[in-house]
Amino acid sequence: MTLSERTVGVLIDRAAEWGHGELTTLLMRSSVSKADPGHASGLSRSKRAGAALSGALEDGNEQGLLEVARNLLNSFRPADPAEPWVQDLVASLRSDGYLAHRHVTPGDTATWPPRPETYRWTVEPLGGDEIPLPPQAGSVQRELASRGLGVAESHFSQAFRAFTVRDLEASNAQLRPAFESVVVTIAEGCTQWRGTSGGQAIEAINKAGLFEKGEHDYVMGLWRMSHKNGSHPGLSNDDEALFRFNAVTSLLLFLVQRFL
Repeated sequence: MTLSERTVGVLIDRAAEWGHGELTTLLMRSSVSKADPGHASGLSRSKRAGAALSGALEDGNEQGLLEVARNLLNSFRPADPAEPWVQDLVASLRSDGYLAHRHVTPGDTATWPPRPETYRWTVEPLGGDEIPLPPQAGSVQRELASRGLGVAESHFSQAFRAFTVRDLEASNAQLRPAFESVVVTIAEGCTQWRGTSGGQAIEAINKAGLFEKGEHDYVMGLWRMSHKNGSHPGLSNDDEALFRFNAVTSLLLFLVQRFL
């Protein structure tokens, strides 16, 4: 997984609020000080943070950037989940495939001295419970990109990101054009048909005798299902969205590897 520029931007904005001395410590503790110009450079805290964290992003120092996120969330006092910058960071990390979670340790007033409630943030890769998506998702993105299907890959990537932040309607809306782009490409490459309609492309593939028994009905059924419920607010639920993503992901991988 790779952190997005958006996530790094949130980190830069927050880190820039620290004093120069604290910023130096933060960057060193997080192992991202390589590109830091330093306080002696005369640059502002914002420019120092930007140079250091952008440099870490360019160097592929993802672990260091994740450590910056952990240190920012746990600095001085653990960050309040209601703070806007925390909400922005948590949502952006989730889009990148990471879960920022605040763990609460209950206090104990029966002891002396009383033990207060404590908090600790962790940032870890999302697991199966957080993103119950098929392992083929990454394979589909790579297969589409390697075959030059940029439009389909872009829509599929957006569908994945939307699902990870539970924007289910947006996920459904992006799956349809990814699906359509793939079947249109197959039909134009394997038959004499030319057009832009996904349904017509599927029929053209079938008329050319390229589908095995039962395959046409499955592909067309899934295509129709993608239009029946569509991207209408309030109609998608977790189970429906998960089924749709699983089904389309598996089918796209099958179609691309078989026909392209």
